[in-house]
Amino acid sequence: SAKTAKLYRTLGITAAPMDFGFHPSIHRRLSPSEPYRCDVAVVANAYPNVLRRYPHHYRRRSLDLLIRPLLQRGIRVDFYGKDWANMSPFLGRRIPPSWIYGPIGYQNASKVYSSAKIVLGLQNYTDMVTQRTYEILGSGGFLVTCNTPGVRSLFTPDRDLVVSSSPQQTVQLVQRYLNDPKSRERIRIQGRKTVAHHTYTNRAKYMIRVLRQHGLV
Repeated sequence: SAKTAKLYRTLGITAAPMDFGFHPSIHRRLSPSEPYRCDVAVVANAYPNVLRRYPHHYRRRSLDLLIRPLLQRGIRVDFYGKDWANMSPFLGRRIPPSWIYGPIGYQNASKVYSSAKIVLGLQNYTDMVTQRTYEILGSGGFLVTCNTPGVRSLFTPDRDLVVSSSPQQTVQLVQRYLNDPKSRERIRIQGRKTVAHHTYTNRAKYMIRVLRQHGLV
């Protein structure tokens, strides 16, 4: 992150921030696939051991913001990733086994992003976004994520994606957009356009440019 790069520079270490990105040959818009069609999906590992060790990690806040309120209301979420069956201590209830699909291959994740009506995007920090944020948008997914400075610095809420600031708002947003396919389509198309330059090819060009600026290559 920019904060970490600044810390390194104060220590006399040359450093520059570089965000995640996506590879458009892997994360691209696909035709919806019947096995992955659903209202709401999340693709992520649950990391219960990490959450126990770091109870104040922002990811826990993200779970409380995006996933817990939907489970409390009985709104189905399809879960792809490891260890979701072990998350009841953090979510306040057990996820129904029929909602859990287990790990999904990296190259197949775009099938979920392209087929779900809404994709939930957990965040780990407030000042930067996850790699999946780029990958969901690059796949043309309709993303609902946390309202953080990191998200807002890169994307425009209600234009490129949708952000939530409270559990109640998450429920309202999901219910609203499940019943508003035209707005979902408009936002997901614009989100894909906005994320288009955040490719790893451009990240590599940026890296080389910074190295040259510092006389390292």
